[in-house]
Amino acid sequence: MNKPTPFKIISDIVSKTDHPWEYEPDLYEWTHRGIECVARRNMTHGAWCGYVDVPREMWESFRILSVNGTDTLDDRIDVHGGVTYSDNSLDKDAFRIGFDCSHGEDYLPKISNLTRDIMYHKDERPTYRDLAFVIAECESMVDQILKITGGDVGDKP
Repeated sequence: MNKPTPFKIISDIVSKTDHPWEYEPDLYEWTHRGIECVARRNMTHGAWCGYVDVPREMWESFRILSVNGTDTLDDRIDVHGGVTYSDNSLDKDAFRIGFDCSHGEDYLPKISNLTRDIMYHKDERPTYRDLAFVIAECESMVDQILKITGGDVGDKP
């Protein structure tokens, strides 16, 4: 019998509550197909941000193969709310790209009810994007980059 992963245990707990953010960690790191991924909660409003650290050599290949002269990251990578973060100044030899879950349709668990009433109409029900959602989006970004570059850095799921 397989031992459940820490994420599987968290997912089982979170799926049984109306307030999953109270049971999720604030940081989760993993590797997908050899590329490091990070999910980090914004501590101001409680929404998740997701990042992938693309090895610099692969990133250069991705940039060259996917650019048609006018492309932006949003044109090349389909992710929730679009790419909202990019940074090539990491201490490691990688380029970090990311997205956030704090858009108009997203539920922000740490903002006050008064602020929430101002932000949304009474009949609107924003959606909380949980850790499982962020993991799936990060892994999708990795898959898209690898599809364009034709590369794979190992550690397949």
